[in-house]
Amino acid sequence: MPIKKIAIIGGGVGALSAAFGITEAPNWQQQFEITVYQLGWRLGGKGASGRNPNVYNRIEEHGFHVWGGFYENAFRIMTACYDELNRPPGSPLATLQDAFKPSQTVTWAEDLTSGWDFWTNNFPEVSSQPGDGTPMPSVWVGILRVLEWMLDTLLGLGDMQSSGASSPSELPGPIKKVIDDAAARHLFDRVELAASSVAEVQLANAVHKIARACPEDVNLHAATDHAAMVLLLDELIKRLNARVEAGGVDDDIRRFLILCDIVAAEVRGILADDVLFNGFNSIDNVDYQAWLGQNGANDQAVNSGVTRGIYDFLFAYLNGNSQQPMIGAGAALRCIFRLVMWYKGAIFWRMQAGMGDTVFTPLYQVLQQRGVNFVFFNKIKNLGLQNGLVQTIQIGQQVTLTNGTYNPLVEVGGLPCWPSEPLYDQIVQGQQLQQLGINLESAWTPWQDVAEITLQRGVDFDLVILGTSLAPLKDICTELIAASPAWQNMVEKIQTVQTQSFQLWLTEDLPTLGWTDGQTVLTAYAHPFESWADMSQVSPREEWPPNLEPKSIEYFCGALPDPTVIPPYSDHDFPSQEAAVVQENSINWIEQNMGTLWPNSVSTGFNWNLLVDPQGGTGPSRFSSQYSRANIDPNERYVLSVPGSTQYRLKAGESGFANLYLAGDWVLNGLNIGCVESAAMGGLEASQAICGYPQEIVGETDF
Repeated sequence: MPIKKIAIIGGGVGALSAAFGITEAPNWQQQFEITVYQLGWRLGGKGASGRNPNVYNRIEEHGFHVWGGFYENAFRIMTACYDELNRPPGSPLATLQDAFKPSQTVTWAEDLTSGWDFWTNNFPEVSSQPGDGTPMPSVWVGILRVLEWMLDTLLGLGDMQSSGASSPSELPGPIKKVIDDAAARHLFDRVELAASSVAEVQLANAVHKIARACPEDVNLHAATDHAAMVLLLDELIKRLNARVEAGGVDDDIRRFLILCDIVAAEVRGILADDVLFNGFNSIDNVDYQAWLGQNGANDQAVNSGVTRGIYDFLFAYLNGNSQQPMIGAGAALRCIFRLVMWYKGAIFWRMQAGMGDTVFTPLYQVLQQRGVNFVFFNKIKNLGLQNGLVQTIQIGQQVTLTNGTYNPLVEVGGLPCWPSEPLYDQIVQGQQLQQLGINLESAWTPWQDVAEITLQRGVDFDLVILGTSLAPLKDICTELIAASPAWQNMVEKIQTVQTQSFQLWLTEDLPTLGWTDGQTVLTAYAHPFESWADMSQVSPREEWPPNLEPKSIEYFCGALPDPTVIPPYSDHDFPSQEAAVVQENSINWIEQNMGTLWPNSVSTGFNWNLLVDPQGGTGPSRFSSQYSRANIDPNERYVLSVPGSTQYRLKAGESGFANLYLAGDWVLNGLNIGCVESAAMGGLEASQAICGYPQEIVGETDF
């Protein structure tokens, strides 16, 4: 059988996961030849990072990247890569355990009438490890777990009499009847509790016991049990709301009452909307916050930091507008359940170097060792369609390589890394590119391609894996979009958003600055940089001299509003204009909000001398020595899960064109949100559609 040539377009997680999956198949080289075509000088897509040789090889990211403990497929890929590389003991990031460290702490910012407050939680460690192949639990098992948590929480809150809540004797007749019926069926024993919160505990206990008595197979559930649980949850939510609205409780009780309110509303909605039978996608046409409200959650719960944090982590703001939060209820719930109820080891895992160093270097090295070809500086311009097949791939060659091939990695402290700029000495036009400050990753670059080639089906490729992000499809797939209503809907209905970020290298550690809750991941703070992660763990991987070595390294990010009109690519000034906007946003945000986060960073204003500045600037000008970024290019735009959009996603193996497969976080898979795990699943699904490997992709079920 002739070998099929596969052209993979793009070098992000989705594209490389597809290559990884295919090269896992036995004797794959007897069936396929794989070439990855990559714009510019590095792999990574939205997850790319670079080392800046002009500033002590510091790490410069697109934003901040932490991996969820539920990233089962992504971690399985990385486990295999680190095992296969078999780096010498003692070398930098020798093993997966060296490269990723557990992170249990999460902070939600609360926007109270009295001002901002911060609620830090330490999630318990669990024994399993991400990527270990442990099956994902069912939705029903997840519900049992959250109901058990809610019951334990209400028991632990103790006496809440000061909140003015009702006594157990005031339970309405229909509620008493449901509890009596459940007790008569020996679903639980009556337990008299002394705490004034007994009414809530009784209700939570009744819901939990009825749920535990139901079979794990939801198809065997009695509709009457679900109806009884909804009725009990309605009463529980009403009482929780009354306690929150009455006030008079301390912060811990108020916060956990809000959490219980959210959990109760979520379980109530899942039951009432038959999500157990119809799947999360069945409620994805409604915004998550609106759906919570429809299921009884009060305004404090709907607008809490816990809820807003979901929007912030997923940049879920239409056109980047913080006044337009939007995410489908199904996508949000699926993400929440997996993040909180199915994490392994830790809720988050922190990379111990840049994402490029930790993820894309091992992927590149392993795939290259397996026999995958990588071609850099190739700009995809058009996929040509004929007779339902991709017949041509038009490519602009951005540069001429001095030796015909490009070796993209540099060593920093013994660790192979991606540089923040091309390695100019390998490029014929290198000196000119460097002098002009050309960004070969930008769609708005004034640089003209040095040549144009057209790949032909049957000669250069047989199959195509489209592994770019979603936004570039409008530019490179015009023929496919014109030929397919499904593609028209996909590119029109699924939204993307710009993002912005900045990184700070500081002369003081966080306790000195006034932050005492440890190394955390914070979200739901002030827009437009509402999410923050302390990334000081990467400091040993950078190469600062002793007199400049930072004592902490901090990353901030958020959505970036789109301009009224995104200009054509001929407007070469647009990137610098947006970069100036982000720099101004960053300085203003720091001056207005950093003092609340780090009280000791301000006196009459923010102390700009806290920023490590090799040039010795003064005042806000020192910010120029830090790193800020406007992620505006089509490949960088974050894919949203706005209400009603999931139905327009296409499956990896169902592009509608016989030799074209899709890979990325924008395809229809078991997650459908913008994240590394969703991209990895999309890539593996493309591989599975082509060659049958992997045989199983964890998480494709609807949970």
